Amino acid sequence: MPPTAAAAAVATAAAVAARAPGVAPAIISRAGWGADERLRSYNPNCTKPEYGTTVKMGFVHHTDNVNTYSAADVPGILRGIYAYHVQSNHWCDVGYNFLVDRFGRIFEGRFGGTTLPVIGAHTGGFNTDTFAASMIGDFTSVTPPAAMMNAMADLYAWKLGSYYRNPTGKTVLTAGVYAGSRFPAGSRVTFNTISGHRDADFTDCPGNSAYAMLPTFRTMVAARLPRSAIASRYAALGGPAGALGEPILSGERAVPYGLMTQFQRGSITYASATGARMLGAAFTAAYLKAGGPAGALGFPINRDEAATADGRGRYARFQRGFIHSSPADGAHETHGAIADRYGQLGYESGKLGYPQIDTTTRADGIGRYNRFDNGYIFFTPYTGAHEVYGLVLDRWRALSFETGVLGYPTSNLSPTPDTIGRYQHFQRGSVLWSPASGAHEVRGAIRDRFSSMGWEQGTLGYPTANERTVSPGVVQTDFQHGSITWNLTTNQTTVTTAP
Repeated sequence: MPPTAAAAAVATAAAVAARAPGVAPAIISRAGWGADERLRSYNPNCTKPEYGTTVKMGFVHHTDNVNTYSAADVPGILRGIYAYHVQSNHWCDVGYNFLVDRFGRIFEGRFGGTTLPVIGAHTGGFNTDTFAASMIGDFTSVTPPAAMMNAMADLYAWKLGSYYRNPTGKTVLTAGVYAGSRFPAGSRVTFNTISGHRDADFTDCPGNSAYAMLPTFRTMVAARLPRSAIASRYAALGGPAGALGEPILSGERAVPYGLMTQFQRGSITYASATGARMLGAAFTAAYLKAGGPAGALGFPINRDEAATADGRGRYARFQRGFIHSSPADGAHETHGAIADRYGQLGYESGKLGYPQIDTTTRADGIGRYNRFDNGYIFFTPYTGAHEVYGLVLDRWRALSFETGVLGYPTSNLSPTPDTIGRYQHFQRGSVLWSPASGAHEVRGAIRDRFSSMGWEQGTLGYPTANERTVSPGVVQTDFQHGSITWNLTTNQTTVTTAP
């Protein structure tokens, strides 16, 4: 983007840093005015709405019908417009995204979601990434009533404000194909961010009186834009010309306890306790997968996404967890007790390295785990969060993790008292390792007897083999200096020491 255009984009973003906080005015739904959704199937390929990427500007229309209708007449008027647009114009639906009556009521027009950039059929050649509201009535020589104009201003302030557009600024669009357009397809056209239908197409819409009010209307909309911390942060980051690009989808929207906006290349969230925090595209995807602000992580805190201490990856801290990323693993979250244990181990600089998956629920619906470059952390409410790695992990994996004979880990992997080996306890046994003996499990009555003898510091030393069946109903574990057998029928154990 040329420097002058980039500067203009930043100025525009700054101008709308005072904007509406993602909350729409009252809008009467299609069901509220009796829209027959079956009518959207009247023309081919019309059952599903089409969407743009963002909202860049709004057009103003009038319906060109009588102005003397009563409040009770309006639903019928809307149904008539709907039928005319579909059956006579052969459009998929109502052309306008919204309609506003003389009593100040706002109605949902085209199907697809009032918060989304639904592509309408309101302004030929310029329907994509724009929206339109039509004032119900004929405003060729009649001035729109104050209630109507105030409702229109509330609507445009919310819709344009959600995408950080300046109501008194300019917008550049590329003309599409439309026979009634004033501009050839492919031409770049500069519009007022709030324009009349006649500015784009050969028409008198929205009527001379309404069109004459547009300068005043733009000022009314701008006056309805209270401050947004996200807009301020977005402006500081360069607005559309900056790192995040254009706002997309619903623009700024209210979320539990705060606000969030998604952009082409990331997101910004805001809560009063955390401020406005930025995440890039990969972190935003992982964050939304985890439920966004209402999910397991909560809001980002302390700082934006930043480089990790080792210089290889990036991370962001949240109210209840983290997202870490590396070139090899991508971006993945840890939360709750697993995140706490990961932190105690030194995060990505510790024994485990970077997470390779998000925190995931195990098949039993009770446990959760994360896999990391060099091991795992497993958690249940009963056992807590514990890491497993190295040769102890290899043995536990060979025994089918928690679904096998040992169950979940109940302790962290720790040095043995003699400092030579490592041990870890599980729900139904233990795994011990030393350089000389390898990693082997002890469990059941054999483990109990081994424990009573002082573990590896007792007369038997470290286990040198896994438990095996030596005769029907009898199992044995060998140690450096002997063995323990267990008769499963009598529940008796026998210790044999080497001569």
